[in-house]
Amino acid sequence: LLHHDYCEESFPIIILGQFICENVCLFKYGPHIKSGQVLIVNADYLVIRSAKPYLVTPGTTVHGHYGEILYEGDTLVTFIYEKSRSGDITQGLPKVEQVFEVRSIDSISMNLEKRVKGWNERIP
Repeated sequence: LLHHDYCEESFPIIILGQFICENVCLFKYGPHIKSGQVLIVNADYLVIRSAKPYLVTPGTTVHGHYGEILYEGDTLVTFIYEKSRSGDITQGLPKVEQVFEVRSIDSISMNLEKRVKGWNERIP
């Protein structure tokens, strides 16, 4: 799949079960706004199950299984992390700076698109 900036150049081959990122160009008419999974592929239309991707770190426990319906308030994932202990109050200051630092989200978007492409490659 191609990012919406490249819609005029070429179009993707869409396969059943494929995951689609939001704002990805599926047709020449413009990008598909929402993310999801392709359920039906027809010459004239697609049926896409709405789904929202969540990026997690390695070692994260995922609660739930493929096809299972999740409801508001259900636990989706449990993150594993280490918390360092120190008596020095200045040790945490660089983390505060990172919170307020302005960063580009382009790399996050590109990383998400690469992960979705990887998932799609593993679909039989």
